Amino acid sequence: MKSVVISRKGHFSLGWLVVCSVMIFALLWPASIQAKSSAAASFKLIAAPKSLSLVVGKEIDLPRVNALYKDGRIEDVTGSVTWQPSSDMLMINGNKVSARYGTSAKLKGTYGNQTVTVPVQIREDFVRYETDPASVTLSAGSTKPIKVTGYYASGKKVSIASKIKWSSGNDQVAKVSGTTIKGIAEGSTTVTGVMGEKKFEIPVQITPKILKLTVTPAKLVLTPGKSATYSVQAIYEGGRTVDVSSQVTAKVDGKGIQESNRTVTATGQSQGKASVKLYYGGKGVVLPVTLQESLVSIEVQPTSLVIEAGSSKPIKVIGTYSSGKKASIGSKVAWTSANAQIAKTTGSSVKGLAEGTTTIVGSYGDRTFEIPVQVTPKLQKLKVAASTSKLAPNQTTTYQVMAVYSSGNTTDVTALAQSKSNGKATAHQGTITAVSKGKAVITFTYGGKSTTLRITIE
Repeated sequence: MKSVVISRKGHFSLGWLVVCSVMIFALLWPASIQAKSSAAASFKLIAAPKSLSLVVGKEIDLPRVNALYKDGRIEDVTGSVTWQPSSDMLMINGNKVSARYGTSAKLKGTYGNQTVTVPVQIREDFVRYETDPASVTLSAGSTKPIKVTGYYASGKKVSIASKIKWSSGNDQVAKVSGTTIKGIAEGSTTVTGVMGEKKFEIPVQITPKILKLTVTPAKLVLTPGKSATYSVQAIYEGGRTVDVSSQVTAKVDGKGIQESNRTVTATGQSQGKASVKLYYGGKGVVLPVTLQESLVSIEVQPTSLVIEAGSSKPIKVIGTYSSGKKASIGSKVAWTSANAQIAKTTGSSVKGLAEGTTTIVGSYGDRTFEIPVQVTPKLQKLKVAASTSKLAPNQTTTYQVMAVYSSGNTTDVTALAQSKSNGKATAHQGTITAVSKGKAVITFTYGGKSTTLRITIE
């Protein structure tokens, strides 16, 4: 009997212990769950980078994600984050993300009961780039903008120079500000641009300061289908002149012409004015172009010149066009002298300077013509003498007119001198004939000079 009572008492004690344990666990379990929930909400997710830039068709890594707890503890939870794209623009493959199309989307990462959102910018990839200029030549103090165009596979093009980070290999030679290159001092360097993995390089040459540009010829006259070449010279500080024809930038202003490789061509039947604007090293010069009908013929008057030293004579040039129209084109002809010490040209006039012979060359479009020029000494005066100073009516005598030149030489110009009398006598080709009694006065003229002869008729 005693043993039974003891046994039951033991069972009762064990049951009571179990009951108490269950009651304690039941009381503590909600608090434990609440603590865990509170712990789960005590952090936030931080993505690095905070945003992504995707090129269509190319994969990049998903962002790394850290859990930042209230107590300051940081835990890398990248491998535990579940990512969800905002649309089918994005594709996730393992720890990589890529874009199919579009311009923008979002990635949503979830860990625990927290989320992080990462904006995604989507762009097409460029299939080629075009840099303008490909190389730069500047004078010190001048500037040149950089233009870079990116071309998509669709053919669309975008200006991207401002999105490129530019730097100069030598700031003492050239500096870059934004997308503009400025020449600092004579020398050479390379300007480099970086955009992502793409690198752009522009060779830069800095020359001394350019004072001005000149173009040769100074003007062009073209007829339909005709072409003419030109050259450009840069004049630098100190007077140095350099031919920069192959480096100039040409821009046509007006209709009826086109320019290619330093050659200007008249393209149609139009008449009028046009020009080619030429730029180099921050300087510019204009080449005027006159467009006109086709010339059938050109007549030059005179075909040769005899000019007294110090005197001038005009040249007339008459052009006959395909329409039959005639026009004076002497002022449009470019004249040069083979020897400017003997004769020089001013406009369409030739001036004799010193005794001798030379040639005046005229250029009009693709035509040239030459005028032989003889410059004689300056005529100072005329002298006249007769065999006798007294005649009877109807009697004759001889006379001679001499030209006296600045060189001291004299020339018999009797046959060339013009005569005029008061009617008492006549003079012709070296012979004087008395007409009536009285004082005969005869004036002889040649080369702008004159002299008088008096004969007594008895």
